[in-house]
Amino acid sequence: MGVDTPLTAMATGRNYLMKTWEWPDAVTATLEYPKDFMVTHTGTYGSSIDDGGLEFRGDQGTLKIDRERLLVFNEASKKPGSPFTPEPEMQVRSLGDGSVSHLRNWLDCIRSRKAPNAPMRVGHLAVRAAHIANAALGLGARVRFDERTGSVEKAS
Repeated sequence: MGVDTPLTAMATGRNYLMKTWEWPDAVTATLEYPKDFMVTHTGTYGSSIDDGGLEFRGDQGTLKIDRERLLVFNEASKKPGSPFTPEPEMQVRSLGDGSVSHLRNWLDCIRSRKAPNAPMRVGHLAVRAAHIANAALGLGARVRFDERTGSVEKAS
């Protein structure tokens, strides 16, 4: 989307199943980004169906990705008045769990000193967004990330 960091984040969570944990086992976070879009994350350890995956929803289409498949839906292909999801424009089944090949690539790069398939900057930015959401959850308030100082503060 051409942006690195959310402007603000809000999060709520509870501990329903994992009573010995100090952090929630069910969380919903909303991150607001520049360029007028939001990202929502809903995660729980109470469901193991399709690993949750990722969904990218836009006004022209939807992309769904999980460990089993990739699906692309064109918003224009939905029939007017139909309550059903249209057939995907693209569907690709996974040939295996990418976690193993990702870890293998990382270990190979440690040995060879070559750059990994997944750029470290992308990983850093993804984790930074998660840390900002975690700060909102921990503070119990809407937070803002200050790019200049690298700090997270309660938003006004």
